[in-house]
Amino acid sequence: MSAEIQAYSTLVRTTMGNVNPIPPVVPVQLIVYTHSYTAFIGGASDKYSFAPNDLPIDVGGRGLGPNRFVGEYFDEFDFSQKKKFKNAMIEYYGYEEAYTGMKAGGKKLDAFDNIKKFLEKNPNTQVNIIGHSLGGWNAAGLATELGKKKICKVNLLITIDPVGTLLSYSALTPVRARIYFREPSPNCNYWISVTCDPKSYDSNDAVADSGGQWRDKPKDKANVFYSTKFSHAEFKEMMKEKIFMGQSAEDMLFTQLEKIK
Repeated sequence: MSAEIQAYSTLVRTTMGNVNPIPPVVPVQLIVYTHSYTAFIGGASDKYSFAPNDLPIDVGGRGLGPNRFVGEYFDEFDFSQKKKFKNAMIEYYGYEEAYTGMKAGGKKLDAFDNIKKFLEKNPNTQVNIIGHSLGGWNAAGLATELGKKKICKVNLLITIDPVGTLLSYSALTPVRARIYFREPSPNCNYWISVTCDPKSYDSNDAVADSGGQWRDKPKDKANVFYSTKFSHAEFKEMMKEKIFMGQSAEDMLFTQLEKIK
């Protein structure tokens, strides 16, 4: 019997007689969210051009992108969906802007710092992070860092065909992709992960393969893990595909945003 329970038992015996030394039940206090902050994180070449030296394959000496696979989805969401939800803040980041290991001067936005500052003003904020490709890896890494630094526990994490295993600590040849070196271990309320096994393989799938699709931990740890036949580039289609009990990743995001009253 621990010293704390022994002391509690002694107190009970001296005041009310002998009873089981079981501490009182402390009720669970549920957070009532008043705001939401949703970060969309694009992959390599989504928001900014991806330099040739950032890739472990030859792309003809040219930079890639920007292609705005996530950016276009964000624009549509910002225009047609955001107004449906109360106190909703949304932001679009490049994958490098979600990486806390990169100096602030090297990026235009800082997802970690922005979320931290928003929470300082609005402590009961529901934080949701959606990432694609290298942005999926960094979305999970950002969620991990927010938890480790005790900033917040991310509510909903969505990783769409996350990539990074061949550019992280396991890579044989170091490259300059700005991603978390260690495999992320996000602790969030809900985690949805979609991986691509495309029916029609194209150049975007080849680029994704060069970075190493991240599957093992999401398959083991995510609340929902789904293998799609869409191509790596089809972010919007993967967000809208019905993957669990008749719902899409987008549906599940909307369900969370609707909780803000």
